[in-house]
Amino acid sequence: MPIRVESVSAEKVYDGTPLTDHTILTDKYWGTGDDVSYVVTGTQTLVGSSDNAFEIVGDGVDFKRNYIIDKRVGTLTVKDNTTPGGGGDPTPGGGDPTPGGGDPTPGGDPTPGGTTPTPGGTTTIADGTTTIADGVTPLAATPGATGTAPDGAVLGASRNRDGAAVLGARRGRTEDTANRTARILIMIIAAGIAAILAATGKKSEEET
Repeated sequence: MPIRVESVSAEKVYDGTPLTDHTILTDKYWGTGDDVSYVVTGTQTLVGSSDNAFEIVGDGVDFKRNYIIDKRVGTLTVKDNTTPGGGGDPTPGGGDPTPGGGDPTPGGDPTPGGTTPTPGGTTTIADGTTTIADGVTPLAATPGATGTAPDGAVLGASRNRDGAAVLGARRGRTEDTANRTARILIMIIAAGIAAILAATGKKSEEET
């Protein structure tokens, strides 16, 4: 009976240990009652290749009479583990792969929670807290110090338009003029009434 028996091929990168594979394949089963086993002797340790040699063993089996054996041998291959350029660090130049080494992020602290400088001398922290830098902090301008406050903005503030010193003070010029005019009108009316009364009294005397 024809039967094909073969050992498998295998390969690996050199690591100093032997390469072996004891797998044997056949294209059909051996005859009933025939107890067949295999002894694989193939091994490869150094860089290179060799046959994965094996022997067929059968206790009391007449292989020559009962079988036509097609024996095939696989190959064991060990490859060189060195890389172009002599091995070692695979990154160009070795060491730190980032250009210039050090912190690969431009501008300093790349992590959340760092501080961010803001215009005006303050520093804003990522959690929302604002810290005012050391230095003089300008206060709000007081009325009259840097300019005139809008009319009605502050009780007691200066008013430049009408000349009054303090909001709520009398507008002397306007009110004095009004009072003078009223007095003149009253005097004219009083003089007119007096003249009428005098004329009426004189006429009454002449009639009597």
